[in-house]
Amino acid sequence: MSGSDIGSIGALPSGELERLTYASKKLEAVWLSHILKEAHGANGSFLEKSMASKMFREMLDEALAEKMAERGTTGLTEILVKRMLPAISSETTSAKE
Repeated sequence: MSGSDIGSIGALPSGELERLTYASKKLEAVWLSHILKEAHGANGSFLEKSMASKMFREMLDEALAEKMAERGTTGLTEILVKRMLPAISSETTSAKE
């Protein structure tokens, strides 16, 4: 495993903007996964009969959340990048001086 490889999420991009976008997408995926999990709880998923069924549902929700984040379904990634980009730009500028 390389220094920029973090387990199952893969290698981090090299540029600052790419890293920010990558991290924002991962945060959006976590948020969407939580929303999906809560939605299933509200629908009475406590009636699931087996642990395997519950585990399958959680894995399915995580995969769905990842795909939704990749596609930018909610726009959260775009908002995070726009808000954080000035901070990264100023850090990069001050580091070069």
